[in-house]
Amino acid sequence: MRILAILPSYRPVSFVGNVGGGELSNKSLLEGLAALGHEVSVITLNAGGIGAFEESGVDVKEFGSSSGALGWFLSRWQLYRRSLATLSECSAHAPDVLLTGTEALGVALRLGKAFGVPVAVFIRAYENFEKPAGGKAWLKNWIKRLALGKFGPAAVAKADMLLPNSEFMAEYCEKSVPGSVPMSVIFPPLDVEPRGRPFVGGIRTVSMVGTSNKKGIQVVRALARDFPNLRFRIVGYPGIAPGDQVEQDNVLFVGWCDIEEEFCTVADLILVPSLWAEPFGRVAVEALAAGKWLLVSDIGGLREAVAYQQRLMIAAGDTIAWRDRVAQLLSNSEQFLDAWQAAASGMERFSKDAQVKRLEAALESLAYREPSP
Repeated sequence: MRILAILPSYRPVSFVGNVGGGELSNKSLLEGLAALGHEVSVITLNAGGIGAFEESGVDVKEFGSSSGALGWFLSRWQLYRRSLATLSECSAHAPDVLLTGTEALGVALRLGKAFGVPVAVFIRAYENFEKPAGGKAWLKNWIKRLALGKFGPAAVAKADMLLPNSEFMAEYCEKSVPGSVPMSVIFPPLDVEPRGRPFVGGIRTVSMVGTSNKKGIQVVRALARDFPNLRFRIVGYPGIAPGDQVEQDNVLFVGWCDIEEEFCTVADLILVPSLWAEPFGRVAVEALAAGKWLLVSDIGGLREAVAYQQRLMIAAGDTIAWRDRVAQLLSNSEQFLDAWQAAASGMERFSKDAQVKRLEAALESLAYREPSP
């Protein structure tokens, strides 16, 4: 099967800097498809300035341009034309299926129509559905649509298959997308080996990933005041260089770092106190894989990440409830062990092998389907 992915970012492993969870998931899934023998290519706006490269069986072409607002706009405005030209040059080897995400959906739909190729779209966030809040956000959204094409619910409904990243997002799509579009849930792939269960007692260091208000940073800062004997770390803080850290009020703000190393060798307890309905809980699953204690907000896709274990879930934004649950965990962590093991027992369904096979089956159902009469 020949697969072409149209993605905003796809940077090599040598890239140094922040890389989002969606991009990491894309790379893991596409490399997994290539390892199964499929011909996988990527057209991207951002390959770290390399231009073109091949990595782990995936052929990548960068169609970005110079920096600045004009360069940002032109690279997106030209993406369809440059992609069309590239595919036209090798029309005898046209892809069997197009794979894309939110931002490039309009481009992928136009290419799919031009070459008669089905389009599958990853749904990992709310950009396709929510109206921008505020004038600045509205303007940015409008410029994106001008450059790349529409990507709202009506555009999503034109895709041949939706690939939401959780059961929660699948339900959200069913409510938000007009008509009936086939769906297959593709969880963010977990590419680490589980490391056993957490120690009973001995919690000293508490980590959180993410720094925005919607991630619940104020909840963690409140906990840091309530538990002065614990060490709190907030990882991925903007403005702090990778590897650097700044301490303030019993909280260590850490620049970008290796999250697996943070969880496996530093943290005893990981908190995911999000105030918004996260589409999925990748951080939560990674915490379970690291064999560490975990507490999450009872909201959105975080619930299924911990297999709906009530003892591990706390009302979003309720600082008193968070304080009480952390105190319970500190005083008697053994009473949390059954819930933790129940959550961890479901991690196999998030494994890279399982998700690559699910994605392969979904794409093959499109690539080899019978044409409509």
